[in-house]
Amino acid sequence: DIFACANIGAPITDMVTGYLGIRGGSGLPRYFMYEEWQSRMGKNLWEAKDKEGWIATCESVQESEGPVSSLIDGNINTFWACSWNPAIFLDKYIIDITLPEEQDMVGVILQQRQSNSMGYWRLVQHFSIEVKTEGFEEYTMVIPEGTLTNEGATDKDNLGTTYLAKQNFDFEQIYRTRQIRLCLWDPLNKEFTENPQNLCMGEFGILIKDPAKNDE
Repeated sequence: DIFACANIGAPITDMVTGYLGIRGGSGLPRYFMYEEWQSRMGKNLWEAKDKEGWIATCESVQESEGPVSSLIDGNINTFWACSWNPAIFLDKYIIDITLPEEQDMVGVILQQRQSNSMGYWRLVQHFSIEVKTEGFEEYTMVIPEGTLTNEGATDKDNLGTTYLAKQNFDFEQIYRTRQIRLCLWDPLNKEFTENPQNLCMGEFGILIKDPAKNDE
């Protein structure tokens, strides 16, 4: 009987099995314990691998607090921040993201900065997405103006309700590309600050076509 050897508190040698296990009593999956509690991974088992080889560049960065690499590191507790120097604030911030190989993109994922003790004015309200497809020199506008919120995470997000939720934005068609241009502007609460160009963003990801399905 393989279940005869089960013991509460026993160590495990296969972290992936434990990661996908269910907690007794609450019935919750264990991965939040690995990501944010005991193991403090800061990301899930797939996000780091999925973004391996990604490159992000931006002309305005506060390197000491918010390097642009934090936008694609899979860690929801880090963030990109524009330069804090008011003399070089911009009306819009362009972030170019290059993937190691082409993907069939069907949308994007954006997640606001999490630790936002100074109010909503550093959270982004508007964004646009452009992509450059093979054989074209110019970028193609895909989302001219998207709107972000300060929506909180829910239990189904497996992040804990103290986090701000991931926000998905679908494309109207599939774009095969490895070059993405993200543009960010306007704070959620423009009236809160004299410096509305002072912005942050937590995480960026992409939605890709499921190769097993031909109808999406």
